[in-house]
Amino acid sequence: MAIFIFEVVNKLFICIDYIRSCTGTITTAGLTLPRTAEVTSVDGLMMNFDLVPILTRTELENSLLDDLAAHVGARPNSATCAGHLEGRPGNTVDCTVADASTTATLRLTVTAVDGDAIDYSYAPTG
Repeated sequence: MAIFIFEVVNKLFICIDYIRSCTGTITTAGLTLPRTAEVTSVDGLMMNFDLVPILTRTELENSLLDDLAAHVGARPNSATCAGHLEGRPGNTVDCTVADASTTATLRLTVTAVDGDAIDYSYAPTG
């Protein structure tokens, strides 16, 4: 296993098992944010890369519950997502939402990314 630590605009980014991309964290202003670093080119010892934002599973579950509460008028009791949602248009993750009497699985799809903001839509699976 290899651990790579490199600097991104004066912020440290830590990757484990680097190949062409890796998921790690960047710490800025006291916040630790998950990101995927994708190598776009290598010139000698210089790596050029893009950072892709990620909504963690917990952030995604809370965001989905808030959004459903705003659109349906009632907040479901829980949401459980299969994983994180990487900020690339078209990426998907399934989440199961439940209230006292109903359970539904929704597929969340990234529709747009603007900086750190990830927009997504959702629809029932099946």
